Amino acid sequence: DMPKPWDDLRGGIGELNYLTPERVGDGLNIDTTGNGRIIKGPAFTNAPKTAGGNIGAAPVAGAIFISKLYIAAGQILYRQSGTTLDTVLDAGATITDVVSYGTWIVVAIGASAGFWYSTTGDSGGWTQQVGGAKAYANYMTVGESGAGISTLWLFRNPNEMRASTDPTNYAGISGITYIGEADNDLLNPEWHGSSIYMPKEDGVYYFTSSGYVSNALPEYKQ
Repeated sequence: DMPKPWDDLRGGIGELNYLTPERVGDGLNIDTTGNGRIIKGPAFTNAPKTAGGNIGAAPVAGAIFISKLYIAAGQILYRQSGTTLDTVLDAGATITDVVSYGTWIVVAIGASAGFWYSTTGDSGGWTQQVGGAKAYANYMTVGESGAGISTLWLFRNPNEMRASTDPTNYAGISGITYIGEADNDLLNPEWHGSSIYMPKEDGVYYFTSSGYVSNALPEYKQ
């Protein structure tokens, strides 16, 4: 249930009427981003489903790129096409994260191989960054640098963080900023406000755009 009641829901084309307007639930395939409205999104026929059958692995990450939904499951990246998910990339290794950054969609495949990137998201339109370990990433997030420049932040377990402003330029990927100790893995960092928040097994760290790193919640442990 939503923590705050909505009393002004209205029905209309493509919208849902609710018999209990005082409180409604946020659910699958329902877009709740509209002001005072709940709009039903596209329902997958056998959600989610590929042209040849159901996805063979649990989805682990997703992104919106050029108004299309992309979903990663196993080593395959799928793209929404109506009520079907089409294969657009076989990454050759298990995908760990997907983000939309600038004019690129970027796919990470873990701590021992370089990420993939594309400007179209189409099948056959992908390039792997094979320059070396600077392109290895378990997680990614998009935020800003100290200069206010949109930045792709790359995270490699157990505690490495790097920055890139151009996924095609291996030399331009920054050196390492270490987050905590090497005996605790990162757990899906996210950019919020002007900081990156990085859950680890020994706390929740944050990194500001000015370069400050601290463990904000040392009492939190997995």
